Amino acid sequence: MRWLSLYLRSRGVPPIAGAGLGLVALAWTPWTMFSKTRDVDFPYVLLIVVLLVSAVSVTLAGPDDALDRTAAKPWRPRRLAHLLVTYALITAVLLATLATPARFGPAAEVSRDVAGLLGLTALGAALLGAHRSWFLPLLWTLPALYISAIAGEGGAAEGPPSWTRQALTWMMQPIDSRPAAIVAAALAIAGLLAFSLRGTPPRPASDPAPA
Repeated sequence: MRWLSLYLRSRGVPPIAGAGLGLVALAWTPWTMFSKTRDVDFPYVLLIVVLLVSAVSVTLAGPDDALDRTAAKPWRPRRLAHLLVTYALITAVLLATLATPARFGPAAEVSRDVAGLLGLTALGAALLGAHRSWFLPLLWTLPALYISAIAGEGGAAEGPPSWTRQALTWMMQPIDSRPAAIVAAALAIAGLLAFSLRGTPPRPASDPAPA
């Protein structure tokens, strides 16, 4: 238990967890007070998911890169557990609102999007470093929201979205979209494997470790 406590503190997990809970509460409260519907608009829910997984990015590396690579304890299962527990906690917090006056759902879409975006964040951590990994979910989601909004203005006359559009805007698609399911699963698996096996690259000298 002492090792776990040190691990969580070294990665700043307690303050990030508190900030995440505060973010969900901050998003939940005005909807409960001012909205006439219980179901929160899904783009709003998606932005909360993006902010949560982006906040998690800072916990994917410790303050000492060398220690993470040379310590005697096996890091691969610990990195795997870090991601799996993070996924479970984010999903649980969001889906707990389904029993409240403001519901962050649908449950299936939320679970899929947390998995895919967290996998994308983990993949970014393995390739770019934890301090830059939040770029990827943000830079994919914001254009996807824009594309979906533009497509919505065109109405139903355009017909169902193409395979490519569904893949590019996977986080906005209904749960029965096969392209969305494929992309989300691919990102989740790729991120899980890349981060668990490789960890994060050493920070360049121009990017000092956080205190």
